[in-house]
Amino acid sequence: MNIPVTNNEVENLSEIFQKINLYYQGVENSDLELLEKVFHEEWKMLDNNVLNESNIRVESKIDFLNRLKNIGSIKDYSADREIITVDILKDKLSVVRVDKMPNMHVSIFFMIKFGEEWLILDKVWVKEIVPNFNNCNDYNLVEQVIASYFKQIQHNDNEGLKSILDENWELKSIFPTDRVELKNKFEFLQNIDTKAGYNNRLVSIDVFHDSLSIVKLDNNTDGFVSYLTLFKVSGEWKIANERKVFVN
Repeated sequence: MNIPVTNNEVENLSEIFQKINLYYQGVENSDLELLEKVFHEEWKMLDNNVLNESNIRVESKIDFLNRLKNIGSIKDYSADREIITVDILKDKLSVVRVDKMPNMHVSIFFMIKFGEEWLILDKVWVKEIVPNFNNCNDYNLVEQVIASYFKQIQHNDNEGLKSILDENWELKSIFPTDRVELKNKFEFLQNIDTKAGYNNRLVSIDVFHDSLSIVKLDNNTDGFVSYLTLFKVSGEWKIANERKVFVN
């Protein structure tokens, strides 16, 4: 496990690891009370574990806990999980990648420091696609979608945005005061903030199993960092959500 750390991240890492382990323990044992302790109230899960490739599954905290209650314990759910990377942003947000061996399911956890406690805000995961490789062209396609996203925001292009945003698209804005503000697709398109389309610097694009992408952007002018989640839906990349963290 290769996780680069700085001195001020050590204490955070300890609790982040603990909360990830508690999550897997809670799911394996169907311990709903334990999961309540590690989930933020606005927790959601997104995945492509669906029969219809034209959509993705989005589950709220309540829906997930109810489904787990009906399923009961899941034997060996926590087995063969390995934390691959941990990215901590300004002591406020953490993005954690966990792989399951040997089938290589990839899970991305978005965690928020709420007061002095780290909580899981979202989980995004993708099942293995066979063959297990990423098309290099996907990186270019994802970059084109992101460029189009911000261009259409700048021009207040409602119809253009509709075409690249998943129907369940959601924006979560996280503020230094621990406030989490939500906007769904309808609310976002009704009142587009055109200035949000400017000064966004692409930091990284990660693609997993040719069907999930996590994109990180930095906007020093307005003092926020964004993580965008994209899924390949019916062969096209769609933006499923944006997590915007204000750092100033």
